[in-house]
Amino acid sequence: MTNQKTNWKFVAIVVVLVVIVGGGILWWIEKSEVPLAEFLEVKKPKKVVEEETICGVSDPLHCNDDKDCICEARGCFRGNKHYYEKCINKEKICLDYCGLPGSTTISKCVQNKCTFELKTW
Repeated sequence: MTNQKTNWKFVAIVVVLVVIVGGGILWWIEKSEVPLAEFLEVKKPKKVVEEETICGVSDPLHCNDDKDCICEARGCFRGNKHYYEKCINKEKICLDYCGLPGSTTISKCVQNKCTFELKTW
């Protein structure tokens, strides 16, 4: 460390580059359709509805609409289709579980609970 001169040419080049890049970023943000506050905002991921803990925690009869409710002979299950898909062992089959010949089970969501009614033809 004998000669400690400041390389002002290098410092000037770095400063010019910082001004150009910084100005370009500010210009791009100003011209973009997304406001600066929204651009810098960190968005939290949406919660996945009962994806990971559905089997241990959730109610197998919970529903939001009629499409959530199913009756399946494979697995002998009546309730929420997501619960059925993730939690029910489908090896067991109950042939008359969802209705006998000449009848069918109608599933509905009533006050966020799956209900089932046997209808005969």
